[in-house]
Amino acid sequence: MILETSALICVLTEEPEAELYIRCMVSAIEPLTMSTGSFLETSNVLERKGNQNAVAELDIFIARAKILLLPFTESQARIARDCFRQFGKGSGHPAQLNFGDCFALALSLETGEPLLYKGDDFRWAGVRNALDDFIAR
Repeated sequence: MILETSALICVLTEEPEAELYIRCMVSAIEPLTMSTGSFLETSNVLERKGNQNAVAELDIFIARAKILLLPFTESQARIARDCFRQFGKGSGHPAQLNFGDCFALALSLETGEPLLYKGDDFRWAGVRNALDDFIAR
């Protein structure tokens, strides 16, 4: 299962759906993974929210959940570039993915693993949500 920034922000900022996302992560058969690009984006979003301990909490969560941070590769960069061109902000596509979204999407497309995300932007791009698989079980 690939983790996207919005899912981790939901959990770490204790949004109403946080428990559901945690249960989904715990239920994963495959290892939890995250692009290093998404890791950086998550860190930046948490810092902008003003919680001084947020980045340390992210590091602790990643360690405890045994999330594997996978390097952003050249092949993923090419996939992400194509994704941003097709689905990115300013493309005219309803998904309107941001730059950071493309790190997670590229990893998911390259590996074939489901993406855990919050919201509908990825759904517009035709990406299945790992949360849907969890709820359907």
